[in-house]
Amino acid sequence: MTNPLRRTVPAAAALLGLALVAGCGSNDATAGDGATTPATTATSPTTPVAASSATSSAATATSEPAADTPTVLYYAVKTSLGDRITAEQHTGVSGLTAVQSTAPVDPDYRNLVPTGSLGTSKVDGGQITITVAKPSFATSTLAPAQAKLAVQQVVYSANAANGTATKPLPVHFVSATGKDSTYLGQPSLAKAGPQLQTLALMSVLSPGDGAKLSATSTTFTGAGSSFEATVGWKITDSSGKNVLHGSTMTKGWMDHLWPWKATVALSKLSAGDYTFTASTDDASGGEGPGPITDTKTFTIS
Repeated sequence: MTNPLRRTVPAAAALLGLALVAGCGSNDATAGDGATTPATTATSPTTPVAASSATSSAATATSEPAADTPTVLYYAVKTSLGDRITAEQHTGVSGLTAVQSTAPVDPDYRNLVPTGSLGTSKVDGGQITITVAKPSFATSTLAPAQAKLAVQQVVYSANAANGTATKPLPVHFVSATGKDSTYLGQPSLAKAGPQLQTLALMSVLSPGDGAKLSATSTTFTGAGSSFEATVGWKITDSSGKNVLHGSTMTKGWMDHLWPWKATVALSKLSAGDYTFTASTDDASGGEGPGPITDTKTFTIS
């Protein structure tokens, strides 16, 4: 996709991801015909994200969240920098190993974690211990790079579910007898990979893909690491025409992903299907791999 317009004014930041620091500001939304629609501003709390399903316990598995509490799970996604993992919110699922049995909603995401490959789980001694369900899952038919991504899906998702996203615990894979076990051909002890090398550098967390929205203001949230903290966004209709565009900012853009949000007035949009695209700023002017984008479809009825 083409890179959205660069920022024109400071923008709001919101919560999301592992070890995030929240920010605040304001932003404007610009209609495709050149009109400018002011967007509301907000100040976010300084609590790090990933809406999680439970708090950590010293020696037991996590408690079950309420059915409507969002759980953040991580999936593989293709980016201009190669395959990474990215966050997606789910309701009605819970547990440290929920990612193995939960398909992504966004069709751009894919789940590399084999269904039924993980058994019991608990938080114990400063780590998350997960049983490999069967000896056959100690090895993998996935390419090594894909297997590593699958393990990172488990590590990031388990920490989000456990409420330890800001200080992720290592995941220890064990056999049914409690002994060290490889998982998908990877080592028995896995730590969260560095965010800038593991996560997609731009993600949209809410609204989720396929959301039904009304023609009022909607706040889109996500996380990213973009040059000079700039997050460009645009909304296109079903024909691909750009009908709204603007920009927002994160509070930082180095070391890890930072939260962002953009409150967009949708009152000028008629009923129909649309796509919201968030993008990193391409400082290379097209000479590098290009912007990192994430999209979410939505419908106005």
